[in-house]
Formats: sequence, C-alpha cells, structure tokens
Amino acid sequence: LRALAVVAASALIPIAVALPQILPTIDLLGVSRRAGGMSFEEVAHWSLHPMEIAGAAIPWLLGDPTIDAPYLGFFMNDEGGGVQRPPWMLASYAGSLALILAAAGAVRHDRAHRRWVIAACVAGAVALVLALGRHTPVLGALLASIPGASLFRYPAKIFPVVAVVVPMLAAAGLDALGSAVDRRERALPAAILAAATLVAAGLAVAAALAPHAARLLAAARPGVGVEAATSVLRAALGREAVSIALIAAVTWAAWRIRSSIALPVAACGMVLQIAAGNIGVARTMDPGIFMDRPPLADLVAASAPPGETPRLLQPPDAYAPATAYEHSPEERARLRTWLLEKNIGILFGIGYPDAYSSAARRDRQAFWVSTDDFRKQTLDLYSVRWALVPPGTDVPEGIGMTPVGGFEGTGLRPFRNDFALPGCYPVPHATGAAGPKEALAAGRSPAVVLGLAAGIA
Repeated sequence: LRALAVVAASALIPIAVALPQILPTIDLLGVSRRAGGMSFEEVAHWSLHPMEIAGAAIPWLLGDPTIDAPYLGFFMNDEGGGVQRPPWMLASYAGSLALILAAAGAVRHDRAHRRWVIAACVAGAVALVLALGRHTPVLGALLASIPGASLFRYPAKIFPVVAVVVPMLAAAGLDALGSAVDRRERALPAAILAAATLVAAGLAVAAALAPHAARLLAAARPGVGVEAATSVLRAALGREAVSIALIAAVTWAAWRIRSSIALPVAACGMVLQIAAGNIGVARTMDPGIFMDRPPLADLVAASAPPGETPRLLQPPDAYAPATAYEHSPEERARLRTWLLEKNIGILFGIGYPDAYSSAARRDRQAFWVSTDDFRKQTLDLYSVRWALVPPGTDVPEGIGMTPVGGFEGTGLRPFRNDFALPGCYPVPHATGAAGPKEALAAGRSPAVVLGLAAGIA
C-alpha cells in the first residue's frame, strides 16, 4: 500500500502543478477544431518512419533535414500533396555505444535495479510502437477502442520517451560493467567490446555497399543524383564506424593498462560520441530575421477592406526560392519570412485559403491544387486579393493581376488581384456542395462566376 501511495502521489503532484495549463486547454477543446476528435490521417500525420529508428544509431544517416537539397528522407513523411515535409524530429541520435550498453543493461543488470529496468524496457517498447503511428496497426486499434485518443496527433512526439529510456538502460549497463570489472569477470566486458567491434565492422561494410541503397533513395528524391546520395550515406556510416571503433580501441587499451580505468573511459567515449553526433541539431541566428515585419505583410494587410481578413494564396511551388540549396540557412530563413510562410504570416494577421499543407487540411489542400497552378476565377470568388505565383507560371495580361515590384532578386513573385470580390455580399441563390469536388464545380458555374449565386460547402 505504501508503494501504491507513493506512485499515486508522484502522479498527482505534477498534474496539480500543471492544472493552470490543463484547465484552460480543456475549456478550449470544446470549441476547437479537435472537438469530437480528428481523422486517422490527421492523427497519424508525422508518424515515426521505421528508417528513422536507424537514426538512433547513425546520426544524419539520410542527410541534414535543414538543408533540403541533399536530404534523402522526405519520402518518409510523404502523404501526397506534393509538399516535402521534414521529419518531426531533426535527429533521433542516441549513440551506438549507448545502445550497446542499453542492451547490456536490459539483459545483465544488478538485481536491485530489476524493477525499474523492466519498467523502462516496457515503457520504451510501448512508446516506440506508438511513435511508429500509421506504420503499425496499433494506432488504428487504439483510436477505435480508446475514447479521447483521437484528440492527439503526431505520433513521433512519443519517441522522446525512448530517448529517455535508452540512457537509463545504458546507465544500468555501465553499472553492470563496473560490477563485472570489480569481480574480475571477463564475459560481459568482452561481449560489449565484441559488440562494438561488430557494429563498427558492419557500418564499414554498409558504407562500402552504400551505392546500392543510394540508387533507391535517389529515385525517391528528385534532384539528387546517385553520387550525391552515396556521399551522404557514406559520410554518415563512415563517421559512426570510425567513432565506435575508436572508442572500442581506446577502451581496450585502457583495459590492458588497468582494468579499473576502462569503465570511465567507456563512459567518456559514450558522452563524447553523443555530443559529436548531435552537433548541428540546434542552430541560432539573428532573431531580427523573424521579428522584423516583412514588406509583403504591409502590402497585403493594407489592401483588405475594413473587417475583412487579408488573404494570400501561397501554392507549394512558391516555396522554391526559400528552399534553394545554394542559400545559407540564414538566407533561407529570411526568404521564408519575406515569403510570409503560413506560420509566419498568421502572426501578421494574414489568412491563407489553401490552409496548412498537412494531412489536417488535406481536403482543402486538394481543392486548391485541383484549381491548377493558377486559376483566376477561384481567386476572385474567394476574395483572395494576393497570390504568390510559382516561378515559371504564366500570368496573362488583362485579368486584373498586377505584379508588385520591390522583390527583384528574391525569386518571389507577388501579384495583387484587383478583381477579387468582397468577402461578403448578397446573392439571390445558393448551391450546396457536399465536398471539395462539388465545391470546385460550383465555383466554375456561370452563375457563381457572375456573382448571381453562392456555393456552400
């Protein structure tokens, strides 16, 4: 009973501390778009791809997601719509030595640690399965059987639980290794050293065979050749192979000199390996890049009639200038701000008819994609007074689209729609539309085009 009371108290205390956040969230939930739950596609968006698990042992295996051109992992989050979505986590690296020690800790741990080791293993396994989301049948079963489960999305968010469990088990492995050294047992130290050696050899072999995998990855990543993909894979595999081999060699040398120093050497090697593998995950830049008001925001906001939200159409192709590999991260960040990327433009009161481009708005995204790259009457009907036109898209003269100057050299092509209809005006008739296809057909009917009827979706 005492243990049960401790567990209950440890759960209730943090809940009580978090109540100032929990209660307003519950109050907001009933009027939010999550009320009543979300669809499976929306919940499962940003599921952890099985290949991302390899990133726990090999940092940047498919390249750096913040540098678009050589990154090979966009296919892992491809849900249609033509949008390249980076992973929810930039890196999931835990360290190959830490994983080896975690496996040792899970199998060979001190008896005094057995309860929490078993609990950690169960928690890590459950979290990993849940993080895989749409890649296993478990998520669908949970959504169908557990009330309230559909209020949460992005299964990859659960993976940090695994990131906590791994170092806990690695600590148990180090403890078991220390006990073995004190007892002068050679079996466990030899097994860990052999595992590290085998991992290093396996990574070296994988680096030699990288061109075969590179062909498949390059085929899934237009614009990246086999040679570039091979370079990305070999760099990641080679770095980790050298890292684990060097730690194994130094630890073995320390063991030969004095067995008592082998444990701290291995621990230091693990920490340094994790630190080196995660360098580059966090980057800083001038906050003024994001805080300065973009010139386009002033133009868009000034054009809206009183009481109407200014609206900007921003097709996915319009992002091309801001994701070009030849730009530095700082330049890309500034271009994204100037572009009024959705999450930035919303801060300045800009509305976006094509909405967020995730599975959360797949139907709306499909509607705007189905209007082709540029369909003028759709902009008019939906009171879209501004559009960022993708590079290479032809804009005919005489249709009320006026190009806006001052953005030369940025690759951005903003146009003002001078023929946009008001956001609200009376019409004598209304036509119902059951979905995006019917809404698109209604928007193309002569009565709606002429402002004599409305289509209600």
